[in-house]
Amino acid sequence: MHPHNPDPLPTAAEHNAIEPPDGMLSREQAFLQKAEQIIHANLGDSHFNVPAFADEVGLSVSQLNRRLNALIGQPAGALIRDVRLRFAAGLLASNAASVRVIAGRAGYKNQAHFCRSFKKQYGCPPSEYTVK
Repeated sequence: MHPHNPDPLPTAAEHNAIEPPDGMLSREQAFLQKAEQIIHANLGDSHFNVPAFADEVGLSVSQLNRRLNALIGQPAGALIRDVRLRFAAGLLASNAASVRVIAGRAGYKNQAHFCRSFKKQYGCPPSEYTVK
């Protein structure tokens, strides 16, 4: 979906494409693409949260959560976390940087919180994911 970047540290867009379900209407696809662009633009911002996401999309928090749940089966907070962790996993898999640096690039200001979230999602701590 996104062209590959020759940069040794891949961009967020390369690791975090939201894939719309088959048969989705173009208006819904455009909404998901806009949502994806907003998350990617704010990926390293640890203060980017659901209210900020909703403001940028132009919906209330409730409207955004309802729409995302209907389209992809998860609310905005889960989507932001999922995109951040998928981005981090891509960097870890390529040994692009240390866990601390990757956590920061993925928008986590607390490395311990990042490690707990990562282990919950992937079943292993980030330090072990790099050697898999």
